[in-house]
Amino acid sequence: MGLNYHLVRIAGGAIVVLACSEAAPDFHARFSTVERSYLYRILTRPSPPVFGRDHLWWMPRALDAAAMATAARPLVGHHDFTSFRAAGCQANSALRTLTELTVARSGPEVTVRARAPSFLYRQVRIIVGTLV
Repeated sequence: MGLNYHLVRIAGGAIVVLACSEAAPDFHARFSTVERSYLYRILTRPSPPVFGRDHLWWMPRALDAAAMATAARPLVGHHDFTSFRAAGCQANSALRTLTELTVARSGPEVTVRARAPSFLYRQVRIIVGTLV
């Protein structure tokens, strides 16, 4: 049975492999990556979502996406993110480089995108919670 068969059983068809190739023997899925990214979706409306509730954060009140974007800008770059690491973080250093942290609104949905070579434990979750 192919990989897509198993993905359909697990993810209901939400994930499909279009191409794959053999990785180098020294490749490590966690430590060989060049960049990581997160996308947080926040639905801001009075009624909760019917579909996709496991894939977004519902807030029954409006958010000021412009103010959130302004607050996010100074976090881009190389900084000490000690205040944005969760208890249990095992990283030796809290120095990280955020290459992107953007906030955008599309209708009732606010999206927060974060990209970096590496993140601290729950760093993006804490940043998004702080921006909200």
